[in-house]
Amino acid sequence: MNANVFFELGIRVALDRPVALVRDSATPVIPFDNSLVSCHTYDSDIRPWSLQKEIPKLTTWISAAGQQQQNALWRHFGITRRAVESEPDDPVQAKLDYLVAEVGTLKQVQSAESQAFIRREQQTHPRDFPTGPRKGSG
Repeated sequence: MNANVFFELGIRVALDRPVALVRDSATPVIPFDNSLVSCHTYDSDIRPWSLQKEIPKLTTWISAAGQQQQNALWRHFGITRRAVESEPDDPVQAKLDYLVAEVGTLKQVQSAESQAFIRREQQTHPRDFPTGPRKGSG
């Protein structure tokens, strides 16, 4: 199986789009756990007389998948609402909000790195970091 197929399947499932899995009869199992998603198996023989039977079945399968109100995984897990992309009223404000959030993240990372550095220094040079009360603090 092609990894791109599973990537595309993941996108379709995430966006609650119809899914029509198809495999030939020579493929024993579809890798990955897609047991919740129905799969149409067609005869891998591909001889002209088998094609005449297989094409209408495949057409029906794909048409039915296109009519799904909700894909099988969403139904199974009871997911009912799609995410809605927000559209800011003010694009400049949205950019500023994004930048403020990024600066906040950088501060958290810097603070964690600083604390880790101080702990390493305390372990490496314990004499430089007295643990008792400081002179004049009490």
